[in-house]
Amino acid sequence: MRITDFDFLVDKLRVKLSGWAASSLSTAGCITLDKSVLAAIPSFFMQTTRLPIAVCSEIDKIVRGFIWGSSMETRKISLVNWFAISQPRNRGGLGIPRSNERNLTFM
Repeated sequence: MRITDFDFLVDKLRVKLSGWAASSLSTAGCITLDKSVLAAIPSFFMQTTRLPIAVCSEIDKIVRGFIWGSSMETRKISLVNWFAISQPRNRGGLGIPRSNERNLTFM
């Protein structure tokens, strides 16, 4: 499978985010919304198909941007390393799953 075969998945995430104003949510609200909705959208496809690493990286990029308040027009600086944020809560992270590792777990 090619990367372009999964453009619909990335577009679906972007469409979902376009309806939400990250600037009006707190960081905790963005994290909760990410864990409940954005992580659930690609889950079905991850259970049945091994996604290319580039697609997983793009999904993570969209999630990171939403958490820190970035949009297509403006880019915000990440305050904490993505590796630290994606750690489980008991290790000091926020428990946001990394797409590639989640896909490997489903496989």
